[in-house]
Amino acid sequence: MKADLHIHTTVSDGLTGPVEALRLAASLGIDVVAITDHDTDAALPLLGEAGALPVAVLPGVEMDTRLDGLPLEILVYGHRVGAEPLAGMLAGAAGRRSRRAEILWTALRRALGAELPPLSALLPPPRRVITRPQMVDCLLEARVLPHRQGAREAVAFYDPGFDPPSTEEAFRAGQVDTIIVIPESQSGVVDMKLFLPTMDVKKTIILLKLNGPLKKYENYLRETNGIRLNYQETKGKSNTTYEFLYSVIIPILMLFPALIAGSIVIDTVSEEFENKTFDTLVSAPVSLGQIFASKLSAAVATVVVQVIMWSALLRLNGLPIQRPELVIPFAVVIATIICFVAAIISLYFKDRERSQFVYSIVLVMGVGGSYFLDASPFSLITRLAYPTWGRWRWRSIYCLLS
Repeated sequence: MKADLHIHTTVSDGLTGPVEALRLAASLGIDVVAITDHDTDAALPLLGEAGALPVAVLPGVEMDTRLDGLPLEILVYGHRVGAEPLAGMLAGAAGRRSRRAEILWTALRRALGAELPPLSALLPPPRRVITRPQMVDCLLEARVLPHRQGAREAVAFYDPGFDPPSTEEAFRAGQVDTIIVIPESQSGVVDMKLFLPTMDVKKTIILLKLNGPLKKYENYLRETNGIRLNYQETKGKSNTTYEFLYSVIIPILMLFPALIAGSIVIDTVSEEFENKTFDTLVSAPVSLGQIFASKLSAAVATVVVQVIMWSALLRLNGLPIQRPELVIPFAVVIATIICFVAAIISLYFKDRERSQFVYSIVLVMGVGGSYFLDASPFSLITRLAYPTWGRWRWRSIYCLLS
């Protein structure tokens, strides 16, 4: 299958119309075409009106933007025409291009003192975008300047510049989910940058989606540099199983005892009030803090035993926790916090039913809200269980110590 994924038409600065471009591609033996006009996808509805098409069409657009203050062109594929947020971004780009072309063309007409056609003459149907090469051609056709080079210099001199939207601003505003920056390779090494959202669930889904394409690109770079690898299948757990065990099973097993311990604290404290034995404990030669500390200590001790046993069972089943000296203390810290919150709830309501109900609500809200954090307890357990020597390992240790 042959594909051309970067074609311009007369909708922007191309030389052929959308349908004619497809026919030309079919005559050259191309099977798939992506029309990527500058800052507009207006060619796609025109193709829909043309009936049967000679080749398969992939929706696309070439967007002008900025990254780190530098101009950048991004090819967008597979979008739906008119769908937000891309439709709004294209509309904004069209407005900026229109204002730029009007300022530039007015300056040229004044400076050259010639009868140039109005700006609308540069927008014959189906053209939607005015570019500098079109202005150069118009100057030559009007015989205002004799040489193309002179026309180019005149257009460049009076160009006020184009201020495209910043990709980083769109990313921070939630209009763009991910940014991948792939510069030209230097000495065969490509220093790729990947910008991901902070929400762990969304980040994981995007990484799973990008895993296949990035592997193909890595193999392409190897072949380009003359490196060939012979892959041999080996038996073992699939990537999906491995990710599920470390990102779901281990965090649940390490944190579930803490949830049970909190419920135990509520039962032991509320029973003292319901059975009228709390006054007896207070009259004993121990302080109120010692009473609650003993109940919390007993609950946390059960967590320590359970977490150690789960770690041993996981190792026996071929799924070792790589850093138990970090995972187990972190699980104990979480359990201590949960048990302390449970003790406060039971001390406030003084009966089991209401305390357990409020405790359940607090847990649901806490677990759900933690997924919006950059480093939730579940993700920290995963990173501690199989650590890397990158920034996440040190951030996990910092969160554990703090």
